Amino acid sequence: MQRNSFLKYIRNMELKKYLPKYIHMAAYVFIVYLACGCHENKTQKQNEISTPNVAKQSITGSFTGFIKGIGRENSGNYLLIDTVEWFTGKEARLEYDKDKKLFPGSKPEEPQGFYVRNLKIDSLKLGFPDDAEVIMQTLSYNKSGNFNFNQKINGIKFLALLKQNNSTQFLEKPYIFKAENNKITSVKEIYIP
Repeated sequence: MQRNSFLKYIRNMELKKYLPKYIHMAAYVFIVYLACGCHENKTQKQNEISTPNVAKQSITGSFTGFIKGIGRENSGNYLLIDTVEWFTGKEARLEYDKDKKLFPGSKPEEPQGFYVRNLKIDSLKLGFPDDAEVIMQTLSYNKSGNFNFNQKINGIKFLALLKQNNSTQFLEKPYIFKAENNKITSVKEIYIP
């Protein structure tokens, strides 16, 4: 008997009195749920960007990009490369103007002799053998303080430079890569004044 009266009490008094609060609380819980759902989607997209794309076809040729990471597997060392389009001279200005028209809300940087287009952030995973040829533009200076351009080093030394603690000096530079059968054969740093 007491149970029935308690249920009646809740139905009649409490529900009427607190109904607006229950609705408000339910709305709040729903908003928190939506916010968490959006966060999961962003995390998922970030993971998709950072997951390397292992080439399904053999990659051979020359391309420009930035090194996003390095690693080692059973088959050897590899680089994760974000490929980009690289324009210089008059072509840089033309491509910049095209992008401003295609993407009116974006504000790409004005070309300073070069222009980089990166419409899709990717992580192309390519093998990097120890004997890969690497040509650096900003590795060292001469006595007068100018860079020693076209300085050749091997793949082992290049990996050591990339692995240096707290060093993003060589990761933030653009490079021209040459690859053959999913392995990098040469890397050349692009000098940016």
